[in-house]
Amino acid sequence: MKKFITFISLLALLLACLLLAFLVVWPLWKFAIGSPKVYTWTILGIMAALLIFLIVKKIIKKNEK
Repeated sequence: MKKFITFISLLALLLACLLLAFLVVWPLWKFAIGSPKVYTWTILGIMAALLIFLIVKKIIKKNEK
């Protein structure tokens, strides 16, 4: 019985991961297919903002020492 519960738990985890992946990837895929130029500029903007955030965070951390 314990092996069955472990199997069901593993199966539930697998299904949850698949569902979460689908919920993240599907809208991104639809956005990329529907408006490739807007998607490209959006992703580039997000990456640039992340890069700026990381640089500023590193500078702030360096100045605290």
